[in-house]
Amino acid sequence: MNKALLFFIFLYSIKTNTIEQIKSQNIIAIKNADISVFDNFSELQILGFNIPIHLGNPSQALTVTLFLSSPVNQKLAQNINMIFNSECSVQDMCPYAMSNLAIANLFYEEKKSSTLRSIMNEGPNNRIENQIFNGNTVADQVKFSPSDISMEMNFVSVSHFNLQEKLNDGIIDLSSNNQNNIFTQGYLQKKLITPKFSFSYDKSGVTDLRFNYTDQSLEQLPALPTYSKQLWDFQMVGMYIENVNVLPLAHFQTVIIQFYVISALPRKVVEFLNQEYSKYFLKSGRYNQLMLELCLKEISFVDIVIYTKEYKLVIPISYFYYKNGDQECKINVSKTNLLFGIQQIQNQNIVFDPLNSTLQFPKEYSMKHLSIYLYYPIFFIGQTQICLLVLLFIKLNTKYISLLEENDKMKQIFNQNNKLIETQQSQDKQMESDQSKISAQKNQIISELMQLQKEICIENFSNLCFSSKQSQIISNIV
Repeated sequence: MNKALLFFIFLYSIKTNTIEQIKSQNIIAIKNADISVFDNFSELQILGFNIPIHLGNPSQALTVTLFLSSPVNQKLAQNINMIFNSECSVQDMCPYAMSNLAIANLFYEEKKSSTLRSIMNEGPNNRIENQIFNGNTVADQVKFSPSDISMEMNFVSVSHFNLQEKLNDGIIDLSSNNQNNIFTQGYLQKKLITPKFSFSYDKSGVTDLRFNYTDQSLEQLPALPTYSKQLWDFQMVGMYIENVNVLPLAHFQTVIIQFYVISALPRKVVEFLNQEYSKYFLKSGRYNQLMLELCLKEISFVDIVIYTKEYKLVIPISYFYYKNGDQECKINVSKTNLLFGIQQIQNQNIVFDPLNSTLQFPKEYSMKHLSIYLYYPIFFIGQTQICLLVLLFIKLNTKYISLLEENDKMKQIFNQNNKLIETQQSQDKQMESDQSKISAQKNQIISELMQLQKEICIENFSNLCFSSKQSQIISNIV
């Protein structure tokens, strides 16, 4: 009886937890005061969202910075979550990191957590040492609020960090195809119902980070795969300004999505705009300097229309404006790719899927056709049929050539036979003609002999004329 009751309670707890997970929709509100600005390796400013987390057991309240991809310009620091431990403050080994514990400045205290465990790397130990940071690869329980479900996060517990970046208590890297992505880990641990996350902007000026939610409309939207392994980017198949395809001017035919403060256009595209829409540009300024009124009134004089395999994205040109310290209105220029910044991410509500490395654009126009990937089997079948048709054509062509050769031979033989027949017929006709002539001559000779014989018989009254030998003599003469 007790076992049955315990089993019932166990089933009920599973059902209750499942219902709670499905119903839960986590939203982290990020105010403007919680946003930091950083310079990345492309000399463009990117944002970092500072959010609270609760790490370890018992939980320690920390503030970490979220990035779509790490601002640290080193391969060794890519796809890695970092948490600064207490050694940073004790040994003053992390002079540019700052903790939310302003007085004690203790950062993350490993010894206080009972759920901390080490993660062994490919090498002999779990230690990472390079010119940027030193630390151990570990895992511990984390949650975004005290009431949330905890999940395990992999990270480097950093004891030495020498970059000049104010990163609070650490970094959470949300890169594509990152197995250490916290939302991927939460989903694989069955603590989250989906690995997807998105950012939106509400009327009060707050950026909302949404995760652990279900949206039926997303099931109807195509998932656009990222182009590279780590970056959030996608490939364009067309880039139009009115009726002109300027994709060849884009240098790279991919769009990079990052927390850029301002989105950016490739230089040659901006030069094209300057030539075609010169009335909006300041004649005395540089090629990317606009009339100041455009920035003040946010006037968009043209749209940038981007086509992918699945989507049509319409971007107002005003998304690329910025006003510098000299009160100059300019178009932000990229030295490489077309860059989508925070405004596109928020306004278009881009949905990121780190597990499958795909993107969705709920507020944009999806192309009204089946996914191009669904055509691949058709292409394969079509190519197979084409190959078979080619082989059949080659076989038929060979047979046809053989038949033509045989036909030519038959024609030649037929012509030869016709010539032989004609020759034979000609010879036969000639023989008939000759025989007719001979027969006529023969008859004439016989007639003349008969006449001569009669004359002789009459004159001589010879008995020879009436004897049987007469006919024999005439026959012998003939």
